[in-house]
Amino acid sequence: MTGFCYLALDFDGVLHPGNPIDASQRYSRMPLLAGWLRRWPQVMLVISSDWRERSTLEELRSLFPADLGHRVLGTTPSLPAGPARREREIRSWLAGRGLEHANWAAIDDDASAFTPDLSCLVLCETGADLTSQSLRAIEERLHLRQPAAIAGRSEDPS
Repeated sequence: MTGFCYLALDFDGVLHPGNPIDASQRYSRMPLLAGWLRRWPQVMLVISSDWRERSTLEELRSLFPADLGHRVLGTTPSLPAGPARREREIRSWLAGRGLEHANWAAIDDDASAFTPDLSCLVLCETGADLTSQSLRAIEERLHLRQPAAIAGRSEDPS
């Protein structure tokens, strides 16, 4: 998958509050993520959330808008507890596909699941969930740049 980059995505504390009080709060940040993903077609997703342990890949894909579900490539494996568990799971998923040197980032709300100061981690503040600021941080981690023809285009074609 040359030219692609990979985003490991947690759900709780990222796409919605860590413990949603009611169903209306679930995936409340999906529209923000979906709009961002449409802007960056080279970003593929791997689900690192604990939701992967109780949902099938197809069920997880169905949580995304129809035009984006195919970009969910898979789920990370569940590895034994230990230091930087989620990071180890993401690296295992990448290695299993020959992507050890791929450009990747993770967005999560649990710093303890990663090596301290991991440069490719974007940490969501408790209670803040996914924000425009965290999406800009992902862009920086993944070195995303709009082509000049797109970035410089004005809204008015005249």
